[in-house]
Amino acid sequence: MLMDINISNKINKFALKYPICIFKKYEPIEVVEYFSPKYIYYIEEGFVKLFIENSIGKILSLEIDSNGDFIPPIINSQSIREKFSDVIQYETLSLVKTRKIPSDDLADFMDHNKDIFYEILKISIQYVDVLLSRIPEIVYGSLKEKTAGFIYDLIEHYSIKENGNIFIVPDLRHADIASFTGASREATTNVINALKRDNVISYKGKKICILKPGVLKNIAKR
Repeated sequence: MLMDINISNKINKFALKYPICIFKKYEPIEVVEYFSPKYIYYIEEGFVKLFIENSIGKILSLEIDSNGDFIPPIINSQSIREKFSDVIQYETLSLVKTRKIPSDDLADFMDHNKDIFYEILKISIQYVDVLLSRIPEIVYGSLKEKTAGFIYDLIEHYSIKENGNIFIVPDLRHADIASFTGASREATTNVINALKRDNVISYKGKKICILKPGVLKNIAKR
């Protein structure tokens, strides 16, 4: 979610006085007391995956957070828990640099900066809306549509262009993509291999390269 640049600069300046926490790639981030956490992590560098694990052990990823995001989100996310259930956790997708901010300090900061409060509230509501809007696609879409849709949606906020090519910035394992589509890793690998055979995507090292964004969009029914 994009934030106003002036508000982003204010938050960055505020966050600088708090200690840095570094998390290695694929390391879980424990956020105790999700609905009233004692600390909020402000992401300065890297990518973090929000996921849930339900009572039968099914893991489903919901969102990728990156620079400028708070984890957990500032607003109460009871609606997310009611829809998806059980254990909500975070795992890094890269080396991640965060600032660990006491939640009371952040609340006081926002009380004295209403422009920041309203901007974060707006983004947090959009954040929840996006998560909940994914339910029909996860439940009803074909695996090919879901996989293509997930990759296509990454283009807007998580891609770079190099020499005319579009690269997805976070390195995503097939298991990561599978957790966003609710499928098995094996089934997801089959879909990805089909997209590669059709020259819709390719891999450069560990990064996904989008060769035919228009075709990917059509497959995803966007």
